Amino acid sequence: MITLQSIRIRNFRAVAEATFKPLEQGITGISGSNGAGKTTFLSATMFALFGVRPPDASLSSLRREGSTGECSVSVVFKHLNQQVEVIRELKGSNNRAIVNIYVDGVPQTVTSVGAADQWIAQRLGVDATGFMTAFVVRQKELDQLITARPAERKQIIEKLAGIDTINFALKSAREDENQAKKVLATLPGSEQAVEEAEGQLNLLNDKMEQIDANRTKLQQDQLVLTTNQRKLQQQFEVLKDAELKTFKSASTLENLAKELKSLREQSVRLKYLDDVDEEDSVESLRERYVELTAELTKKTKEVNDLRVEHQTNIAEVKSLQIIVDNAKSVIEGNPPNSFTRSEIEKQIEEIEKTIHSKNDRSNILLSRITDLETSVSLLSHSAECPTCHTDLADPQSLVNNFLKDIEAYKEEINFIDEALLSLNEDLGKAKTELFILIEVTSAQETLLESANKIDEIQAVDHEVQIGILESEIASLEVERSSVAELGHKAKGFAEDREARAGLDAKIATNLKETETLELEMENNPVTFSPEALADLKQELLQVQSKVDANTPLLENLTSDKSSTESRLTMAKVAYKSNVEQWKRKQDLMYQQQRFALTTDLIDKFRSDSISSLAPELSEYATSLISDMTNGDFTEVLLDEEFNASIVDSRGTTRPVSWLSGGEVSAVALALRIAIGFLITSGNPELLWLDEVLTAQDADRRTAMLSMIRGLPIDQIIMINHTSEAADIVDKTVSLIKDPENGSYIAED
Repeated sequence: MITLQSIRIRNFRAVAEATFKPLEQGITGISGSNGAGKTTFLSATMFALFGVRPPDASLSSLRREGSTGECSVSVVFKHLNQQVEVIRELKGSNNRAIVNIYVDGVPQTVTSVGAADQWIAQRLGVDATGFMTAFVVRQKELDQLITARPAERKQIIEKLAGIDTINFALKSAREDENQAKKVLATLPGSEQAVEEAEGQLNLLNDKMEQIDANRTKLQQDQLVLTTNQRKLQQQFEVLKDAELKTFKSASTLENLAKELKSLREQSVRLKYLDDVDEEDSVESLRERYVELTAELTKKTKEVNDLRVEHQTNIAEVKSLQIIVDNAKSVIEGNPPNSFTRSEIEKQIEEIEKTIHSKNDRSNILLSRITDLETSVSLLSHSAECPTCHTDLADPQSLVNNFLKDIEAYKEEINFIDEALLSLNEDLGKAKTELFILIEVTSAQETLLESANKIDEIQAVDHEVQIGILESEIASLEVERSSVAELGHKAKGFAEDREARAGLDAKIATNLKETETLELEMENNPVTFSPEALADLKQELLQVQSKVDANTPLLENLTSDKSSTESRLTMAKVAYKSNVEQWKRKQDLMYQQQRFALTTDLIDKFRSDSISSLAPELSEYATSLISDMTNGDFTEVLLDEEFNASIVDSRGTTRPVSWLSGGEVSAVALALRIAIGFLITSGNPELLWLDEVLTAQDADRRTAMLSMIRGLPIDQIIMINHTSEAADIVDKTVSLIKDPENGSYIAED
């Protein structure tokens, strides 16, 4: 509910300073001579609330010509049981607009003029165009309705009724839909491509498994062959050795006996070294030292490599443990779900259908309530039937029936609202369950994969290996120190000690070889046979032939595996790319379907609005035309193209083109006021009438003023320069023209 309380003007247009206080209940008239600025208060209201200027007017032209003081407009109105004041003024040489808003005296935070305009539009529920259509009627709009061709008249009425806004929304929705179609046509990807990529991936996986199986079988066969080959080779070598030993053993024993005698004679000469503590030669010690150093370097490198690998594994285990903990947190934090994903998605779809059905029913009930409330409002001012205009015997009974129906519909709407609350709650729970199910499934897969990886890493005990190697390094370092020390002591006896060592070794070897040969000759289990040796050699050749035959097959399988692995990697990449492309295309297809649905809904809403507009306007205008024409016209009819005709008191239907100028103007005024009633659902609350009686004769003007007086609108403001309106207004505000000092108000 909006009620104007005051409009204060300072140096705005033709007015120097004036405060206009219309009646909150009743009709306030604004009169004055031409050029006095009667319409200035309406222009000032539109400028203060919405920043709207008169056509072809700049900001600088709003300031009263010749004024240097403050240029501002203040509009105070009641809305939602609060007093709202909007002050818009022009500052500086550039006439910069500034807006301040107060609610019950408390300043509101608005950071800019645009923010202020948005605040006011949201507060009132209408923008500037909606305000002018719902609450303002001007003569030039009536003239346009009178003189316009049928197509232009339809366009004007649709614009006043807000259909052009729906047209803009429909155009925008179609542009979005067409743009989505264009983008969709250029995007790659299809379900068939995904299936083909998946099929290729499966084929390569199957081939890889077959190659691995064949390769494993061939490797096992090759292992059996090589094992058998080694055994046969060992047997062959045994027989070959037996053949040699048979012929060499006797002569070897004789030569060994002679050599042993000579060695013992030489060893007696070096017996003095028994008293020397040094046991090794310098050269052997040096070699041993080099060997130990090389071994130490090798062991140290192994320890360092193991430590690096150990630290790397520790870091990886920590990282994997974090992933495991996060996955456990997700799984433990969400209870198990007894429904599958497809079941939950089907549940969501059913709930959304139920919500849509109940919303449709609620909208139908609201429309019925609005119709019944309109009828109740009309019956409260007249005993005539709202539809047929016949006198009712008991209008109050009909009102009571309408009120009962309204209450019943409201109770059903409340029941629907409660059901919708429950349904929306169920819908939210179902969507939450679906999200949790997807998240927990992913967490379980991540948990299993990471836990297995941790087990693999922890199975390798690097610390034990490092400890063993460190122990070996310590022993090697002790041994190397001992070798170095012995090398320094043995420098003086190197040659004799080397000779003594060589003799002792040769003697020991001689004795051992002699003993071995004697034992072999006595206990040789191998019986040499040339036939057995030939058979064994032939069997070895056959095994080698099989090994040689398997080798290229194994190499081919290895090469085929490498090639297949490469193709498998590329197939995985292609499959992933096709899946991602198809998903992007599906998302855009869904978006395009939503755009198409939006277009259809807006188009249907536009068609429904247009189809209901003419009957509703006819009904509102009919309720006004009889009073405006002293009963000459009883009904206003509009067809789908908004071509108007009237029904006169004799029941004759005549097109508006047959009427006189004043009659046509009356029909236009009835239609224009009807549009305001339609936009505000039968309760326009406030009405500005700007010079709407210009084209009427005295009798018609009197009838129209009487009709205006009877309008169910609390606050009416009439701008008129004629004196007839003075008889029906409750308050007159006269605007006195003063070109030099600015117009001012003289109230009666």
